[in-house]
Amino acid sequence: MKNLKWVCGVIALVAAGFFASCNDGIELPELTGEYPIVEVARPLAIRDTVQNELGRFEMGYEFIPRVDGQFQSITGVLPKTATYKITLWDAFSKEIIQFWEIQYFENIYQEVFIDEPVDLTAGKSYMLTINTINWYDYEPPAVGTIFPQTIGNVEIVRFGLKEAFQTEYPTQFYDNQMWGLIDFRFEPFRVD
Repeated sequence: MKNLKWVCGVIALVAAGFFASCNDGIELPELTGEYPIVEVARPLAIRDTVQNELGRFEMGYEFIPRVDGQFQSITGVLPKTATYKITLWDAFSKEIIQFWEIQYFENIYQEVFIDEPVDLTAGKSYMLTINTINWYDYEPPAVGTIFPQTIGNVEIVRFGLKEAFQTEYPTQFYDNQMWGLIDFRFEPFRVD
């Protein structure tokens, strides 16, 4: 496991007018750059805050970059202060690409830049997951589904989960569920 660089570690976002609300008191910042999962969540209301003391889940999102680029940071907001295990997977082989342990603080949007950004290949499927007992359950739209959805240069394919006390690849997948919230910053490679 690589050490994390806490450059802009905890972003305490308090400036009035700087936020876009999720209609429920959790504030997601207006971001510069590509943060695809946050942008999917932005128009959705939070249906419930879950603090499940009886079991843990590995949950997250399968995604496909449309251009080559880098996974540069891990972002998110969670309902309880704790250290969370976050994993980036190759969705085809189900092998772990990278693993991090990150301290999240209750209801505060955070961005943690990783020491060594991970190169992502256009057209390849990845999965970003978190192992947790705490999450927000987002209200799906009245019509249609949440996924798949393309935001910028990244297609978010689906949400996946598995009841698991340790890091395991999800086995159940949904196009109309959204729990979390964890995300990442995608930086496309420059083409000169």
